[in-house]
Amino acid sequence: MANELRGSVDGWDSKQYVLGMLFYRYISENFARYINAGEIEAGNADFDYASLSDSDAEPAREELVDTKGYFILPSELFCNVREKAPKDDKEYYAAVVANDKIAENEYNLLIRSLQKSREMRNE
Repeated sequence: MANELRGSVDGWDSKQYVLGMLFYRYISENFARYINAGEIEAGNADFDYASLSDSDAEPAREELVDTKGYFILPSELFCNVREKAPKDDKEYYAAVVANDKIAENEYNLLIRSLQKSREMRNE
């Protein structure tokens, strides 16, 4: 299935793309979780950074860059970019969904590997 999705793209180039997307997804989800946890701790139990407008998020940019080292606007989070994918182009959307399934498996393997590595360092 991966070969069909990749088409004529070299395997290494495809892997670079997938790893880049996995990294983007990881930092995007990590960033949103970090902000949501802070808001929940502050008493805002229904807060969801992903649904915030970019203009409402912008004032926190400098502080978050100092704290996290980067900043992602809500509209640029992985989950929101994925939602904007054109669903009316059935062929494109089928490729995105299939790629997501492959990426999801690789993402889960990557997360488990990172967790295992962290556990080994803590022992």
